[in-house]
Amino acid sequence: MKSHISMLLVFALVVIITQGVAAQGLGLFDTGKTSAKAFSDAAVANKTGWSQLAEGKTGSFKGAAILANDKAVLVIRSGATALEFYARAGGTAKLRAKLIPLAGGKPVAIVSVKATENEGTGVSVEVTVKGGKLTCGMEPGHPIVRTAAVSGVTALRVEAPSRLGILPDFFADDMVIDAKGIPGDKIDMPSENFFMNMLDKGNAIVTTIWDKSKGDIVMHFSGADARRIITGIDVAYSGGNIWATVLEEKGIWYQLDVTGEIKGAKSLEWAMPFEAKWKANFMHTDMTIESWPFEDITGGKRNRWSGVVGGFNYPACIIKGKPSIELPAKFKGGAFHGPFTAYPIERTGKTPLDKLTIADLMKNSMGIGPCESILKTTSAGAQDKGIFTCSLEAIFPLFVDAGLAKQEREYLYDMCDAVVVFVSAISDRINVYVSFHKDMLKYLAEQKQANVEHAEFFTRIEALLKPIGTKKSNNASSVAKMAKQLRPVIDADIITINYHAIAKRIAGVGLKGDNHVARCRLAVKNVRRQATIEMAKNPKLLEIGKEIRKRTHDVLGNPLGHEMM
Repeated sequence: MKSHISMLLVFALVVIITQGVAAQGLGLFDTGKTSAKAFSDAAVANKTGWSQLAEGKTGSFKGAAILANDKAVLVIRSGATALEFYARAGGTAKLRAKLIPLAGGKPVAIVSVKATENEGTGVSVEVTVKGGKLTCGMEPGHPIVRTAAVSGVTALRVEAPSRLGILPDFFADDMVIDAKGIPGDKIDMPSENFFMNMLDKGNAIVTTIWDKSKGDIVMHFSGADARRIITGIDVAYSGGNIWATVLEEKGIWYQLDVTGEIKGAKSLEWAMPFEAKWKANFMHTDMTIESWPFEDITGGKRNRWSGVVGGFNYPACIIKGKPSIELPAKFKGGAFHGPFTAYPIERTGKTPLDKLTIADLMKNSMGIGPCESILKTTSAGAQDKGIFTCSLEAIFPLFVDAGLAKQEREYLYDMCDAVVVFVSAISDRINVYVSFHKDMLKYLAEQKQANVEHAEFFTRIEALLKPIGTKKSNNASSVAKMAKQLRPVIDADIITINYHAIAKRIAGVGLKGDNHVARCRLAVKNVRRQATIEMAKNPKLLEIGKEIRKRTHDVLGNPLGHEMM
């Protein structure tokens, strides 16, 4: 809860600072004459031939309509089929995306543009296209363009050609789309609310965000082999907004093609441009992804413990400001091959106020409320309840052996109660996974019978679920009984039971539950990975994959800290 409050305070400060700076250059501009071609980056950077509309003035434009602030520019030219979206940084401008209104799946030409809002807090225009209308708006300080359909326009195509696209996942693994591995000219792909195009060898990220689209996005591809790219994505309007956003900065994301030859830790030839929560994505040979947040281990060690694999080296580390990776090979997701990627997903307390992350773009687009609903399932919010059972094993006997039990009775009473709370929470999570497993097995059996040609896929998913098991946990009741045995020891003058052995047994039960809940989570994440990539490869499994993703989404939400490894 504290982390969310801190994030909201930081976000509020960003809003206050960015909206309070007059030099942000928000305004509407008119080029005075029309242009048959897109403007050059230099012309946009220098505002060549532009005249700014006086604040408060609305109405029509003589030439191209320009919406601009200090971070982004949107150019709307009559006769064109695309609105051109430029990123501004350091006195330069670069065309980063084309926003193409669609009617019935086809691009429609822009007929005219009319200014409807022209204030220091926001500018908006109404764009008339052949057979319809849409609105576009911009606010100060944010590299974001808001669009909404008024009539006739059914979708928006965002063209930001790139080899890699990312569907960010705030509670599990991302999906990284490598155009080189996707056959066909287009695919339908489910995505909750976001899609990221990774541009310019690490220097820009175009993120498309939407709030009420009910359909899947349509991804378009072209080219072959090394030249194969994602040409664009289509997002349907469903009574809501679609935002185009851009992060523009040297090193704002990173890519390294992994061939399986990385042995041990590898320092990356890349400098993170600012402190934030950076997310690392490792791709397996089957194109599934393992996502890990970078951790700063300066002065510490990268070795960790997991109930899934035991000891392991943490795969994404920062040491004295230098990022380093090590393939998480112990986690048995298959061999690694393809692009490793990293990008800033969320703020930390050390993120400079003038820097933005993907989560910031979401909040500044959709608003804090909807985004908090999405972000509430992140690993950053994962917390355990009670205290770890190993703490009881280590501390309880020390007080008793030292003759301090009576003196610290309230503390030890609370400790006995707290380990029961902890084990109960772990048991409840395990039982949620077990119920999910049983329901999924039933669903898979039904689908296998109805789709015999895809039996291998269903069998593969069943195998991935096996570590969860179908037996519910009753660890809470056994630990409650043992904790009850320990309570009389606290006030006893003569101790007749082996409290060391009881505390050790409690710790053993807790460790068993810790390890199992971690295995359950990994199993569900593996199912989600397989279902997601299968949809990209096999459109016939699209609806089934969507259902599996929905079910895994529901069970992965609200995790405990012990299941996150």
